[in-house]
Amino acid sequence: MKKNILRSLYVLLALCLTVCAASCGKEDEKTLPAGETASAENQTDAETEPAAPLKLGILQFDSDRAQNDAVAGFLEGLQAAGYEDGKNLTVTALCANGADGYTALAETLAESKPDLILALTDRCASALRTLTQDIPIVFVCEADPVADGLLDAVDAAKANLTGVYNPAPLKEQIELIREVCPQAKTVAVLSGGTANPNIAKAKAEIEAQGLKCVTAAAPSVADALEQMEALAEEADAVYIPDGDRTLAMSMATVVNAAAAQKLPVFAGNAAAVQNGALASCDTDYRALGKQAAGIAAGVLKAPDRLAAVKAAKPQAAAADPVRYVNAATAKTLGIEIPDKEGVPTVRYE
Repeated sequence: MKKNILRSLYVLLALCLTVCAASCGKEDEKTLPAGETASAENQTDAETEPAAPLKLGILQFDSDRAQNDAVAGFLEGLQAAGYEDGKNLTVTALCANGADGYTALAETLAESKPDLILALTDRCASALRTLTQDIPIVFVCEADPVADGLLDAVDAAKANLTGVYNPAPLKEQIELIREVCPQAKTVAVLSGGTANPNIAKAKAEIEAQGLKCVTAAAPSVADALEQMEALAEEADAVYIPDGDRTLAMSMATVVNAAAAQKLPVFAGNAAAVQNGALASCDTDYRALGKQAAGIAAGVLKAPDRLAAVKAAKPQAAAADPVRYVNAATAKTLGIEIPDKEGVPTVRYE
């Protein structure tokens, strides 16, 4: 009898010791010293914690449709690549509205230290590059990055700067003049100065397509207006090349003066058409933005973004040109410009 009682006591004591040991083990797990490996459950919680959104800066020189379309295409392209504003991306977009304030806006963006900046036009890209070489910059809406001093060559990034460039499609632009004005024999190239390299390029293309070319320099809008009557005597159409900043700021005034002489004004870019020029062939800017987003997404995904942007080769615009037509100007001149099969047409009313 005594032996049975003792045996029961031993069993009970062993059970108590087992329970105590298990409890101590669990307590030790909860009070691991700092620096020791956490439990698998805690590791899983840490791994699933969402990362902070990346920061994207956008600096836009003007709010014309071309630049707006480029920004829209860029954001669409980033979203397709997995970066969406309000989710894993925070976007700060600033626009100078065509004024000199873009330099101050560039400072604001650079000081906010985003993970990447989209710069529209050479002015914005140049201003940003002088402020920082630590933030990746991707440019768009830039016709000649070498001539404008952004790059040393079109096939290599420079420091923290790369992007997509879109030279004016001169061949298609002069073909459009011949199509719209089939009786034209002479085209006047009107520019705000003589330094624009597109003057010589336009002259060469006009003559290559069998037309006569005359050139006229107008250092100011007043000069352009004074010359319009004389140009009407010797030319059948006026062409204002891309890169002309003097006449671009007062395009509507120049176009109205030309219209009074029954002279159609063709332009080297879409923004000029939005501001009154009759027509142009230019870049598909939404497609341009999407193409730039491909470069930007590759940079954002890289573990070393600065190294990635330095390795990202600049690209020429891949999409075919689009026709841009100012419907109001066409109506004033009594000119009809029908759609062309296979060529998208954007009409400004």
